[in-house]
Amino acid sequence: MKPEDMPAWCFLTGQFLLRFDKKKRYSHYSEVHNDFLKSTETDPPLSDFLYINPAVVIMLCYGLLVYPVEYWNTFLKDELSVKRLNEGIVAAAQHMGVSVTTFIELFSVKLWKSSTSEPNFIRKLRNAIAHSHIKVDMEHNLYTFWNINKNNEIDFEILASTENIGIFLTGLGRHFSNTQRHIR
Repeated sequence: MKPEDMPAWCFLTGQFLLRFDKKKRYSHYSEVHNDFLKSTETDPPLSDFLYINPAVVIMLCYGLLVYPVEYWNTFLKDELSVKRLNEGIVAAAQHMGVSVTTFIELFSVKLWKSSTSEPNFIRKLRNAIAHSHIKVDMEHNLYTFWNINKNNEIDFEILASTENIGIFLTGLGRHFSNTQRHIR
């Protein structure tokens, strides 16, 4: 595995967990699931486990947006690449029954004090994740991300439902899987 393959592997791990979570009650999957529950050594013992949970969502955010910093620094300067990324995320949304014209529409923007371009959105979101400026509201299934600028002021704040952050991450993950075709 090469370092540049990490985002694609992160996405594929998320895809595996999603599929396993959906099938954990069936045949041989339940055997693995039950073995996992027994082996966790928690007190009280686990009665179930969600393989897709907020920790996995944050892991995917980090693996797809923060870890590949050099990639994003170069990629976001190329308008055609950003346009194709947007089209890929929009296609993922439409495939999942959500109609948007830009990936930014998957988020509710509460505050954005600078350029409202797709590259700037990804920079601000990436920075929020890198600095752990994330709040998870599990009761309402919402993720809030915010950026603090050099003057120690919040200059960007967005919200996304679990469904919409999942769509966004799926689009990003497919992007990396398609650009890193050589992973094994």
